[in-house]
Amino acid sequence: MTFFTSPIELIKLSLIIGLIHVNIAHVFAVSKFISEGRKADLLNEIGLLLSELFGIPYILLLFLNYEVPLLGSLGANTLLYLTLAGIAVLVVANYMLMKGMGLFMWIFQVTGILGDVLSYVRLAGVGLATYYMSMTFNTMVSLLSGWFSTMIPPFGFYLGLLVTIPLLVVVHLMVLILSILGAFIHSLRLCILEFLSKFYTGDGRDYSPLRIVTSRRIIIK
Repeated sequence: MTFFTSPIELIKLSLIIGLIHVNIAHVFAVSKFISEGRKADLLNEIGLLLSELFGIPYILLLFLNYEVPLLGSLGANTLLYLTLAGIAVLVVANYMLMKGMGLFMWIFQVTGILGDVLSYVRLAGVGLATYYMSMTFNTMVSLLSGWFSTMIPPFGFYLGLLVTIPLLVVVHLMVLILSILGAFIHSLRLCILEFLSKFYTGDGRDYSPLRIVTSRRIIIK
């Protein structure tokens, strides 16, 4: 219940999940660029990885006074220097990729790093939303049951049960469906946009199981 009495804890947990998940994607991207021999892209990815790996814990430590396990213990100054080193690598890589324009484009990549990790706050939002919806419905039904007991004695209590129990089943079933859909949709979005977009490229052949092969005959008279 700590997460629901102090939502900031759930937000911190969501950010840590995001930090781990996105950095795994960057590691896959580094491996991909090494195998393909793309030096500038590899350097760019290393810069992103360093900036994110140490920059996000630095921000959490600075603004939320929260030490990310393992990394937070390095201290604010060390995290800052490592983050700046990652940004320096990022600037060099962008210059190699885009020449003069790269001296400015790295800024958008840094803000993109923040956006990628902050997107995982939606996990906390989905969890908190369904929790508070359930709690609100419970309170409303409890008030309704109390009204029946007060206004229609002595059978109001039983009448209240007759009305509120089916109502509770309906509203909590609705919350359950919404929570399942929310968890699936938001997780899918995070996997596709924040994770797979870092390294995955679709290739192969089209899937056409119902393809009909036809032949043509040309008759020359």
